[in-house]
Amino acid sequence: MGKLKGRKPSPALLVAVVALVAALAGTAIGGVAVTSLSKKDKKQVTKIAKKQGKKQANMQIAKKAPGLSVASATTADSATSAESADTANGVKPVKVSFAAAADSGTEVFVDEGGIRIEGVCTASGSARVRYVNTADGGDLRELLLFENGTLVPTGNANRNAGASITNTTSVGNVIMQTTLTYRGADGTSVSGELMQAQGDGAAQCRIGGTLFVG
Repeated sequence: MGKLKGRKPSPALLVAVVALVAALAGTAIGGVAVTSLSKKDKKQVTKIAKKQGKKQANMQIAKKAPGLSVASATTADSATSAESADTANGVKPVKVSFAAAADSGTEVFVDEGGIRIEGVCTASGSARVRYVNTADGGDLRELLLFENGTLVPTGNANRNAGASITNTTSVGNVIMQTTLTYRGADGTSVSGELMQAQGDGAAQCRIGGTLFVG
């Protein structure tokens, strides 16, 4: 503790400082009567308290540091596989959000369990979804709802690898919705709804929805 500058410290200040240091050090002092301090004395004691408090805190941290640890920090910083965190009861939701200009490249939404589902914006600006079998077997069921109100149910079972089904928007039906269910030969299932929409000319094609893979 540095020297006190200025006037000679009052007895009350000295007693207060001694009591303060003892308290910070963890020493019990009984029967010490601290008389009232002047405003200046209180200010000085506060200054000393801050300095000594910081010193004591640093000493305690240094003393306890070897025993401090963060239990399994790596585990805490990861969700034990993000995919697992997004999977409920073995079913994984796949959000489809496709937007592209005419004559764009193909984007794959799902590719597992014997089926690949992909989208593309054709050269003419139509929104197209293709369902391609990547393994033998499998059962794909669709319910197509066109903008003009036409409702078309379709079913395609036991298809061979390489076979495909294509749903494309067209003039008069620039919006269409597909409700689908698929079950592969290995038991993998895919279900959900996809909405397809096309704009005018070079406007964007859009395909959106959520598929559930399990």
